Amino acid sequence: MAEIVVHKPAYRITVGKAYFADYNAVADTFSSDVVAVESIKEIGIALEKSSSTIYASGITYDTTNQKTGEAISIDAVQLPIDLVSKYLGESSTSQSADKGLTYVKVNDKSPDFAFGYSVEYSDGKKLFKWYPRCKLITADETVATRDESAADPSASYEVIAMPKDKVISFKYDQSLVDPLYVPHDEAKFFSSVVYKATDTTLIGTEELVSAG
Repeated sequence: MAEIVVHKPAYRITVGKAYFADYNAVADTFSSDVVAVESIKEIGIALEKSSSTIYASGITYDTTNQKTGEAISIDAVQLPIDLVSKYLGESSTSQSADKGLTYVKVNDKSPDFAFGYSVEYSDGKKLFKWYPRCKLITADETVATRDESAADPSASYEVIAMPKDKVISFKYDQSLVDPLYVPHDEAKFFSSVVYKATDTTLIGTEELVSAG
């Protein structure tokens, strides 16, 4: 009888930074100026899909699933004000020379952008994800009067990740990297947006660990 192997997997202990990058729809390119944010409290992911059951010969023959996107909830101390305004599609008025005045229209069109984040495991390894096509749906900010209790500011945001070229997200998990290779670090993965399965930035470019 084969011996049963007991595993003690590392677990996720904290969310790290969040990353944002502008998307140019005309050129189909992303800005090289990736914005990193360190104010994240929690990120929740809910897969959106449509499913159906196929019946044949009086039995359940199969089930089909079509992934349509992911709903991303973000709780943060605060996301950058200019970033939120831009991704909500708010307009700036020409009457405000200092650009401090913006307005919200009923037909505001929010731009696409890329969103990513990192997660740290209990063993020190990390998980990185990029969602190359996202829209900011809501930004709910609750304002309350200051009192004697300790301040704990919080703002909630809802992001929808949609498929780009039939791909919803790209994930890089250091725990899955072959032991013979040095895993890419966070700075490398998020230095630019990964949005193609053939992206050579992260495929086949790991530095081989010396056997000696």
